[in-house]
Amino acid sequence: MIIKTETEGMIQKKFDEGRGQGFGADYLPWLFASDISNTISYRIRVKGRHNRVYHLASRYELWLFLMLEKNRWVTDIREQFPLDRSLTLPIAKATGIAHPGHSLESKVAQVMTVDFIVTVDYGTGYQKDIAIPFIDSKNLLTERELELLEIARIYCLERNYGFKIVTELDIDRNLVDGMHWSFSKWNFENDEWAKENLVSASMTVKSMLKAYYAKPISIRDFCNHINTIEKWPVGNSLSVFRYLLATRELDYDYFSKPINENTKISEIEIVSEK
Repeated sequence: MIIKTETEGMIQKKFDEGRGQGFGADYLPWLFASDISNTISYRIRVKGRHNRVYHLASRYELWLFLMLEKNRWVTDIREQFPLDRSLTLPIAKATGIAHPGHSLESKVAQVMTVDFIVTVDYGTGYQKDIAIPFIDSKNLLTERELELLEIARIYCLERNYGFKIVTELDIDRNLVDGMHWSFSKWNFENDEWAKENLVSASMTVKSMLKAYYAKPISIRDFCNHINTIEKWPVGNSLSVFRYLLATRELDYDYFSKPINENTKISEIEIVSEK
């Protein structure tokens, strides 16, 4: 949970910008990576369910995001989600917990956030929003942190949200390592070759994957073969291959074992004909 110290004018400006509002591709998080004062923050662009920029506050949040992104029951992920002060203030008063404020002098009630609101579809037409605060199991929570979690828990109860605390121990590292390997090649904004050739190169990789699918060769050898035949710069076919995994045009059972250059191409599935 991150609470950014802001004036009432700054808070109103975020509301006017649409922060914390919308769903899917239209959602804007309350806090951007540039707003987060952590020494490490992540701003990643993924094309999974929704092609938009996600703002994550830590390495663990990135891991959790990747795990949620792969979960087939999850239909929407909203990070840095704001809690309505018209509810958190009465909850704080009723429980005797001091609500986060700007300072003792100004008494500006700050907007509380949860790390993720995840919409889950249980396959029967029933959907539920679940709030997920991430907690590092190695760091003992202070009394104040526990108090803020209690406000968030009661808030979610009143809004009929689920509430689940997650630690790094709940994260499947096979899944995360594999998806991180794939997603790290999503953004080609600064690659001139990719800007000009990405569409045709993607078609070439998928076409050749169909032709070579039954052969017991690794992703590395397969991509080197494409580079040789197509006379592409070294490494480009592997980058395109990882891009196709990130955009879900290719898929892999990330839960089984991490994917890397040594993975056999027969373990890859073509899931899109874009």
